[in-house]
Amino acid sequence: MMLGRAGLLLFTLLLLPGISSALTIDESVDGDLSDLPATPTAVLFDLGENGLSGSAGSGDFDLLAFTIAPGAQLDAIFLDTFSGFSTSFFALAAGASWPPGRGLAIDPSTLLGWAHAGFLDVGADILPLLPLGAGVQGFGIPLGAGTYSLLIQETASTESYGLRFLVSAVPEPGGLALLGMLGLATWRAARKEPATRA
Repeated sequence: MMLGRAGLLLFTLLLLPGISSALTIDESVDGDLSDLPATPTAVLFDLGENGLSGSAGSGDFDLLAFTIAPGAQLDAIFLDTFSGFSTSFFALAAGASWPPGRGLAIDPSTLLGWAHAGFLDVGADILPLLPLGAGVQGFGIPLGAGTYSLLIQETASTESYGLRFLVSAVPEPGGLALLGMLGLATWRAARKEPATRA
C-alpha cells in the first residue's frame, strides 16, 4: 500500500526534532548578570530556544558563560528586543572566563567575534555578524559544543535587550540520508498521483 503525500509529509515532520522553549534567564527576576571577567554568570543551554533578557549601561557589563553540550550546536542568536536608539557591543570569546579588558581596552585578537547591534537589528540573527568584527579570530556557524563567554556592553545610556539562543542537536549523517530518501519518496509519490480522482 502506498503512503500518500500527506502521510509521508507527516511521517517526515515527526522525525524532525521540535523547537521547544528551554532555559530562560531574566535579570529582573533572576538578578543581575555578573560583570566580573573571571566569573561570568554560568549556564548550560538546553536544546531549543534559550532566552536571555537584561540591561546594560555605563559601568554595568553583562557577562554570560554558556555551555553547548556535546552533540549540540548553536544555530542562531536572535535579538528579539532592544530599547533605545543606540547600539550595544556584543562580543564572544572561547572559555568560561572573559579575556582581559572591556570597552576600548579589549584586544580583538582574543575574541572569536564582536558586533554592534541595536534597535535596527531587532528580529535579526546577530550570530553571523560576530565573526565579521575587525581583528577577531572568527568561527564557523553553527557554533559547536564547548563553553563560550558573551559580553554585552553599553557605555552611554542604559539599554534593555532580549536575546534568544537557538540550540539544536547536531544532525547525524544517517538521519540526513533518511530525510533525503523520504523527500525523494514524497516527490515520486506526488508525480504518480493523478491530479484528480474519480
